[in-house]
Amino acid sequence: MGSTDVVRHLRRLFRTRRVGHAGTLDPLATGVLPVALNEGTKCIPYIQNTEKAYEFTVKWGSQTTTDDLEGEIIHESKIRPAESDIQRVLPSFIGETLQTPPPFSAVRIKGERAHLKARRGETVEIPPRPILIQELELLSHDEEAYETQFRVHCGKGTYVRALARDLGQKLGCFGHVTALRRTQVGAFNLSVAFSLEKIEEICNKGEHGRSLLNLAFGLDDILAITFSKEHLSHFRKGMSVVLEKPPIGIAENTLVKCLSAAGEFIGFGNFDPATGVVNPKRVFNI
Repeated sequence: MGSTDVVRHLRRLFRTRRVGHAGTLDPLATGVLPVALNEGTKCIPYIQNTEKAYEFTVKWGSQTTTDDLEGEIIHESKIRPAESDIQRVLPSFIGETLQTPPPFSAVRIKGERAHLKARRGETVEIPPRPILIQELELLSHDEEAYETQFRVHCGKGTYVRALARDLGQKLGCFGHVTALRRTQVGAFNLSVAFSLEKIEEICNKGEHGRSLLNLAFGLDDILAITFSKEHLSHFRKGMSVVLEKPPIGIAENTLVKCLSAAGEFIGFGNFDPATGVVNPKRVFNI
């Protein structure tokens, strides 16, 4: 099941068309997929920019068209890396580097998804792009199965399948992903996640809210500003608000979370410290 299949399923369960996900998961992958409903879809761009964590398994000795086990083998090698060989190359992947996304990916090329071109047999050339890998840890190594399990903590836009491909090329043996599990997207992790089966069970009991998180969840890193009743009314109408006591030491055009006096999350704004004005960016219709 891919991310769009999950969205389609949740539209039916929650009886709404306004459902979106924050970060594509390949059909092979499992794990955390933040999904937003109705006005919550306005938060998706801010959730997608957060860091992610994955656990994945690489099979050594072959590279595939998709860089995972669903593709056809295009390169093979009889070389099998020892655990010490793998540990030696890991530091070269940590930090800011350039990575070329897989041809079978959601990257757009002249307005079209790369995977659509690849499935038609067209040559797909995607320029490398900067990524950030904070941590890359070897969890286990199986010499008999020629497989190694890793954990990675990375920034937006990192393709784990491409990381497996590049590890295999660096080791001179090729490699592809055989298992992939996303364990974290920003503040969203497995501890607050529900299986799709559990959500269906909850919805069938009419207890839809049990599987939902507050709109502001996962946005703690964004500065919050509380409005008075009068300012709240202006903001909800799309009007700029002049703060009586604006925060100091804030950069120009800073994104802020706008709250009511009761702590209700009402939208996003851009704050201008020179004038003390908050300009509406996204307003929730709640």
